[in-house]
Amino acid sequence: MPISRNVTAAMPTFASLGSDPVHSSRRRRNAPRPRPDARPFDPSHPGRLASTHRRALVLVFEAFARQLTTSLAGQLRTAISVSLRSVDQRDYASLIASSDEPTWIAAVALGTVTGLAVLEVPVPLGMMLAERLLGGVGNGPHPKRSLTDLEKALVTSLVELALVDLSAALAPLYAIQPEIARVEDQAELLKAAPQSEAYAVTNFAVELPDSESGPKRLTIALPIGGLEPAFEAFAGGARRPSEVTEQATSIGEHLLDASVEMSLRFGPVPVRASDVLDFAEGQILPLRHSTEAPLAVDVEGVPFLTARPGRIGRRLACVIVDPSTDLGATTS
Repeated sequence: MPISRNVTAAMPTFASLGSDPVHSSRRRRNAPRPRPDARPFDPSHPGRLASTHRRALVLVFEAFARQLTTSLAGQLRTAISVSLRSVDQRDYASLIASSDEPTWIAAVALGTVTGLAVLEVPVPLGMMLAERLLGGVGNGPHPKRSLTDLEKALVTSLVELALVDLSAALAPLYAIQPEIARVEDQAELLKAAPQSEAYAVTNFAVELPDSESGPKRLTIALPIGGLEPAFEAFAGGARRPSEVTEQATSIGEHLLDASVEMSLRFGPVPVRASDVLDFAEGQILPLRHSTEAPLAVDVEGVPFLTARPGRIGRRLACVIVDPSTDLGATTS
C-alpha cells in the first residue's frame, strides 16, 4: 500500500550523523565506546560513501542548512529550523523508491557538473511552507493529495531560493550553476539518471518551532560521478605534507621489496628468412658475439645495465660493467 511504503521510506531519513554529544561528553575518560546498533544490509545499494567524500559533504551541507535557515526565515517571516540529518550513498533506483507518492520532485541541472541532481520536497513540507506563505501558521490539517498549481508555484519559488544557497555552500568544493530542469508529481516519471547511477543523498529536517507540526523531510541528491574530481581535490588538500611524505615512503618501500625478473641477453643476430626455414633440430647457430663485447641486462624485458660473462666457482655469473661499453661489438 502507498501509505505503508511512505512510512517505511521516511524512517531512515532522520538517522543521526553521530552519537549524542551530551552523552559523549559525559562518558568517562578511557571508558569503552558503546557499539553502534546493527543495521540490516540492503543488497539494492551495497555501496558506501567514502569517508573523505562524506566529510566534505557534511561540511558543505551544514553550511547550506545555516544559509537556508536564514533565507527561509526571511521569506516566511517566522522562525524556522533547517538541520542536517543524514548523508548516505544510494543508487538512483533506491532514491526514487524511497520518495513519497505523490510528491514534489525536481531534476536540477548543475551547469558544468555531469549529471542531474534530484531535489524532493514531500507534500507535507510543501503544504506547510505554502500555508505559511499564504498567511497561515503551518499546522494544517493538510489534505492527502498532490500540490495544487498555486502551491507548486510557491514551492518552486522557495526551491529556486534554496538553489542559490546551495550554489554558495558548494562553492568551496565545486562551482555549480543549479537550475530546475523538470518537476514531477510522481518520482517514477522524473527519469533523471540510469537506475544504477550512484548518488550522495542528503536529508534535512525542516521545522517551524512556533507551530505544532513536527519536522518535515527535505532531500537533496547529488551525482557522485560528476563531483568525483572535486572529492579527489578535497581529499588531497585535506592531507598534511607529512602524511603525503609518509605515504610516498611507504609506497617506495613496497616497490623496493617487489620481485622482478632479470635476464642476460646477447646482441641481435641478423638471419635471412630462408635460413630460418632451413633450421633443423641440433643445428648450431653462431651468435657472432665477441668475448670482449658486453651483454645486456634486462629487467622485466627493459634494458637496464650491461655486463660481461663471468664465473663463480663452477657456476656461471656476470659482472656489471660501464654502460657506455659498445653492445654492438662483433668478431671480425
